[in-house]
Amino acid sequence: GTADYVFCWLLGAGGMLLSWPILVGFFHLPPVFCRNMIYYVLYIWSKRNPTAQANIWGFPIQGMYLPFAYLAMTVFIGGSYMDMIHGIVVGHFYYFLVDVVPMVYGKDILRTPQFLIDYFGIGEYR
Repeated sequence: GTADYVFCWLLGAGGMLLSWPILVGFFHLPPVFCRNMIYYVLYIWSKRNPTAQANIWGFPIQGMYLPFAYLAMTVFIGGSYMDMIHGIVVGHFYYFLVDVVPMVYGKDILRTPQFLIDYFGIGEYR
């Protein structure tokens, strides 16, 4: 729902802000997190919709491979890719803690706070 999506964005932004000072000593990461957040959301979407069909320049690709296909294209053309990897890694932490841990271990580690649910509601996107 809406509150879950806002919580996802807040955790992603917080995770990137906390991990950036550590990573900037080893890799060239710009202090602007636009692409990081795009690939954060794209990775989570790809894990939740693995069989969805997407197209890259007219070539069909399954949703689960979409972030990695974009990453491969960026590496192939010689573009900057560390910010993409940063977003994918932070997205994997979110996906693991929110979707995998409750399913495998039966423990709900991350829950959307009640104040976000009260403010935004629990509507579903269609």
